[in-house]
Order: sequence, then structure tokens, then C-alpha cells
Amino acid sequence: MDMQPQNYQPLPPPGQKRLAGPKKPSWVREVKIQSLMLAMALFLTLLFLWAVDFFGYFLVWPVISSLSRMGMSEEILIELYGIGAYVLVFGLPYLLYAAAIRFRLTGIPHDPVYPPVTASATGICLGVSVLGVLCAMILNAFLMTIGLYPPDLYTPLPQNPVALLLNMISLTVLPALLEEFVSRGIVLGSLRRYGDRFAIVVSAFMFALLHRNTVQLPNAFLLGLALGYFFIKTNSIWTCVIIHFVNNLLAFLLSAAMEYMDPILAALVDYTSLLIYLALGLCGLCCLIARRVDFSLPKRMGTPGALPAARYFFLNIPMVIVLVLYGVSILLSFYSGY
Repeated sequence: MDMQPQNYQPLPPPGQKRLAGPKKPSWVREVKIQSLMLAMALFLTLLFLWAVDFFGYFLVWPVISSLSRMGMSEEILIELYGIGAYVLVFGLPYLLYAAAIRFRLTGIPHDPVYPPVTASATGICLGVSVLGVLCAMILNAFLMTIGLYPPDLYTPLPQNPVALLLNMISLTVLPALLEEFVSRGIVLGSLRRYGDRFAIVVSAFMFALLHRNTVQLPNAFLLGLALGYFFIKTNSIWTCVIIHFVNNLLAFLLSAAMEYMDPILAALVDYTSLLIYLALGLCGLCCLIARRVDFSLPKRMGTPGALPAARYFFLNIPMVIVLVLYGVSILLSFYSGY
């Protein structure tokens, strides 16, 4: 009677090596390297943010104060510094990431924009943003029950006309260009080799993480999913840039208008805008259905699949450390209500 287990492997004769087990696919090493490079980019972003806060307080602010006493507008100087810091913090780390993995920026899809589809996609993304706002309200309501109050992100508008224009550019045009080329163009584009669904989810997660507060995080994640989807479906970064710009411009104009309104009227306008956004989302979806658009994502042959890729992408020491650091940063954004 054979008493050996089914998986029994006899020892090799002296001087002969045991046969190696099955090797991991080649993409596993690649996804780990790419995860390391992206973790370093995220860490650099956080490091730059801390450096901007530190040097801004001890070095830049005294310089701005001195120049303002010489007759230059303090508001204009603050806006210019903010724009420069924003480009450095959210641009340079991902250009280095692209260079490290040899990702060609010229390879970012940039097909011409098709207005009917872009308009419909914009409406859908505005509707999705309402779901993001509702998710944020529910999340922060729960957090407040345990004494964690989200930060107040309100900042008064500059009174200087030039500073106001710079402020509008920094809140509408600049994020639409920089964040889309980074989040969709570089991050999502570089991850598509492991599957489009994986690339969309990871880029949306990173996009949300960079906001570092629970007020914007749910909305940024859901919008990131929608923008990533339309980036792939339209094969154009410009579609995402337009959607992002319209979303930010409407938010800027609404917040600017409500600043001069009675609180009750401002709240009424705010809730009415959410209903309008939902209606635009439904209209956009109906328009795409009427055009008989194929909503499925194109299949990419040879990709490992979302779950296997996510396992190796997130479950490694560098990425875990960076995610913990961002978690701490989000916790530090809260303040106690007691």
C-alpha cells in the first residue's frame, strides 16, 4: 500500500538541485516596481506640502510682508506664491515618476473633443459630484459623533481684482490642467498595462488621497472614477480637462455668489444647485443612451486582472508606509469639538 502523500516530492540525489517551483509571472515584478515609484511620488508630494508650509511661514511670509510694505499688493503675492507652490507640489513628483518608469508624456491620449459626448459626460460628472457630496455629508456626520470635526475649507475671496483673477485661475484652470495630466494622463495611463479597471480605480484612489481631508475625499474618488472612465472611452485627456474645469468653475462661481447672500438664501441656492446637477446628470446619461453609446470598457488582452494586480500593488512595505502617512495627514486635518 502506497503511504506517500499525493504532494510528496522525493529528495534529489546528492549533487542535484531540487527543481524550482512555478515562477511568478513577469508582470508581478513590474507592478511592484511601479508601486514603489508611485509610492515615492506620493511621499514626495507629502514632503513638499510640509516643506511649503514650513518655509512659507518662516521665509516666504516675511518676504511678502516686506514687499507689501514697499507698495506691492499682498493679495497678489500670496496668490502667485500659491500657484508656484501648487505646481511644484503636484507636478514635479509625477514628472519624476513618469521619467523613472520611462512613461512617454507624448503617449497620453489626446484625441479631438467631440462636443455632444463631452457635454453629456460633463452632465454625468456633475450628477456624480452630488453623490460625492452626499457621501461626504454622511461620513462627516458619523465622524462628528465621535468628536472628529472636518476642517473648514472656506477662504475669503481676494479684494484686489488681479488677485481675484489669479485666485479663479488657481482654483479652476490650473487644477483642470495639472490634476488631469497627473491623475489621468500619467498615473492612469501608466497603469493601463495591468487592466483598465485597475487603472481607473487606483488613479481615482490616489486622486482622492491627495486631497487629504474627508470633506473632498468621497467626491474626489467618485469623480476620479467617472473622469477615468471617460478618459478611456473618449481616448482624450482634453475631455477630462473640460469636465474638471466646468465642475470647478461652477463651484467657484456658486461659492463667490453665496458669499454675498443671506445664510438662508445661500443654503437654498446650494441645495437647488445639487438638484440641478442631478438633473444634468440624468440628461447626460439619457443623451448617451439615445446615441446608442457602448458603455463597456475595451478589453485589453494579456492583462492580469484588477484583483491580482491590486494585491501586489498595495500589499508591499513602501506603499503601506505611504498610505499610513496619508492616513495620519487626514487625521491631523480634524479638530476636536470639545
